[in-house]
Amino acid sequence: MPKRDETNAEATRLEARLEAAETAQAQKASGESHRAMAQGYRFLGEVVGGVLMGTGLGWLLDRFAGTTPLGLISGLSLVGLSSPR
Repeated sequence: MPKRDETNAEATRLEARLEAAETAQAQKASGESHRAMAQGYRFLGEVVGGVLMGTGLGWLLDRFAGTTPLGLISGLSLVGLSSPR
């Protein structure tokens, strides 16, 4: 049967190892979530920017060429073809 001092020392060592493992896991999870969030913002920016760009160019074409619905429709269609996958 282990002595009381040996049990306390081992419990302290186990608690220290557990705390170190939990800290390492939290740091790893934090880095992964930041990376995923950055990818999400990049995708959102590309999609919203593409839609706005296609809409704007189509509207300008309609405005100056007098092709009222065709420029806007073609601008939005081109955005659909060039969207990131």
